[in-house]
Amino acid sequence: MFAVGLGVESCLSLVAMLPGLVLVMSLGLGAGALRGSLSALLLSAPLVAASFLLAYALAVALLVRAAQRLVRPGWQGDDGASRWALWFSESIIDSSKLALFPLYMSLYMRPWLRLLGMRVGKRSELSIAVGLGRHVSLADTSFAADDVTFATARSRGGWLHVAPISVGRRTFLGNSAILAGATVLGDDSLVGVLSSAPTASRDGTSWFGSPPLELPRVADRCDPSRTTDPGLRLLAGRAATELVRLLLPGSLSLILASLVYLTLERICGACGPWLMAAAAPLVIAAAGLCALGLTVVAKWLLIGRYRPCVRPFWSFFVWRDEIINSCQEQLAGVWMLNFALATPLMSAYLRAMGARVGPDVWCETLAVTEFDLVDFGAGCAVNRRAHIETHLVHDRLMRLGPTRLGPGSTLGPSSAVLPDTTLGAGCCVGGRSVVMRGEQLPPRTRWHGAPVVVA
Repeated sequence: MFAVGLGVESCLSLVAMLPGLVLVMSLGLGAGALRGSLSALLLSAPLVAASFLLAYALAVALLVRAAQRLVRPGWQGDDGASRWALWFSESIIDSSKLALFPLYMSLYMRPWLRLLGMRVGKRSELSIAVGLGRHVSLADTSFAADDVTFATARSRGGWLHVAPISVGRRTFLGNSAILAGATVLGDDSLVGVLSSAPTASRDGTSWFGSPPLELPRVADRCDPSRTTDPGLRLLAGRAATELVRLLLPGSLSLILASLVYLTLERICGACGPWLMAAAAPLVIAAAGLCALGLTVVAKWLLIGRYRPCVRPFWSFFVWRDEIINSCQEQLAGVWMLNFALATPLMSAYLRAMGARVGPDVWCETLAVTEFDLVDFGAGCAVNRRAHIETHLVHDRLMRLGPTRLGPGSTLGPSSAVLPDTTLGAGCCVGGRSVVMRGEQLPPRTRWHGAPVVVA
């Protein structure tokens, strides 16, 4: 069954391409038309991208829904059907995250999650997450930020235990929060960045750290029409903007891939296969630089310069910001940046996007978004999967603030700095640590933990 699962996963994206290819050929936009007309290429790319996303999302949802019917709650052997179904479901969803990245945190996410088998309430928002399935339920207007883990299953000593997770109404889950099986979070709760959730929480409580500590918090008052209860005009505006977000990166990637293919084909026809093979790395590198350039242009056209501000979640600014995030992940990341982390090219890209970057900066993460608010001092190091969090979105308000990493400072792997923070010169923050909003860490000090304490 594991072999069958790997085979299905390997073929899934290829099968999802078939409807788009059939559509393009039926419209007379085949390979011959693409060679002769740039307009045919520009017309076919959105059609292929849209049909691929629809077919791929549908196939993933139906496969996961079918597999998860084998998952039984409670204790059971670690070598049975539940174990395989959990592995297969998570493997399929994980491999689809790149292609379906714009689907997350969009209006189109809730119908997809329901088709997948999850119970998702009205106006709930969910970003990239681990452990999605029928044993996770999100009540109305709940919010799960990036990389939340729903750990419905755990194994030990040859045994597997599966238990559901329930998230209450208007509850917020911060980036990389972890929820264990049998967790029940009350309404209006909050779990902070890189924090473990309590197994049970009263309504209106806030938690931070691992193990979690209850923290006092007063929720901001905001206009429900721009946060939890938008009107038809805002619904229509967001749906249209997110349709652009769904199709733009994939369409541009298809156009670049087609141009690479056509260029190499012409080189092969004119000079032979050996010269084509020699030219291929240069052609692909040129396409990667084009992808970077298109992302930079999109940022300056759609956003301009980021500034500290507070914006409601249902606003055109937030939706435009998500378009830039999708272009960075799906366009610049796929074609170049994923291979250029911790190189001088990464620094050049960040400068082009508006960040202040000193010489000899080591940046090994793409988790940088509001670029103009970030200052990388000379010789600082940002390690793998670290997060430069220049925004927070709890209470359905997006708050932007600056972050400064002093010269020679270090941010450890999988750590996060929140808005309005400063790391002094030579300051070191350990792995999986959180620098809280507004903290100013002195020069030449060492810190670790969530929240950080002197190490």
